[in-house]
Amino acid sequence: MRLLLLDMNEMENEEAVHNYLMEQLEFPEYYGKNLDALSDMLTDGLAENICVEMVRCTELNAPLKEFEPKLEKVFENAAQTVEEKDGKFYAVFADFEPLDSSSMW
Repeated sequence: MRLLLLDMNEMENEEAVHNYLMEQLEFPEYYGKNLDALSDMLTDGLAENICVEMVRCTELNAPLKEFEPKLEKVFENAAQTVEEKDGKFYAVFADFEPLDSSSMW
């Protein structure tokens, strides 16, 4: 399983988040770069098992503070498992085969 770090503190805007996910998760060029399209890509199956570790915004006025919970909701709905540890959000996506939960943590 590959770990993908998504640090929301390093993202400038929603487009940067979508571009990063598109590149890292190898989405096709037709990816719509919105939350509905992200949900579709995640639920259609990925090329490999991925765990997205999302570091939440630390500043109250961060540009993505309002976008972050919406992104988490998409991850939660599409993920095989979701976990929170040490203030970080983890979502695990399996390629097409269910994962043995004992191998994740």
